[in-house]
Amino acid sequence: MPALTIVTILSLVPLLIVLLFTFLQKDTYGGVVWQFSGVAWTEVLFQRDIFDGTIGFADAHLSIFLRSLKISVLTTVDDPAAWRAHRLFHRDPAQILPQYLAVPHHRAVLDQPSDPDHRDP
Repeated sequence: MPALTIVTILSLVPLLIVLLFTFLQKDTYGGVVWQFSGVAWTEVLFQRDIFDGTIGFADAHLSIFLRSLKISVLTTVDDPAAWRAHRLFHRDPAQILPQYLAVPHHRAVLDQPSDPDHRDP
């Protein structure tokens, strides 16, 4: 349990620092001024038209975020080795290491082309 706590803290602290910096005002030469500003998030969510200056929703950012979310979910859910490891860990945690040692072999077998005469250029 202490290892999980340490990993969680060491993962969340940098994330929270980055999140804090997104709400600070930017400096002239790339630094930050320690004053609250929501400009960065406004620029992510909205974009200003270069011709007439109107502000509209930045749909490109949303589509990139949704695509990234889809890829991350499919990678997590559609990975048979991850599901097998998850099931084994809840049954017998001692069996997890041999399964992870076998993953590179399974990946190499799955990545082989179906045509034995296929050659990559």
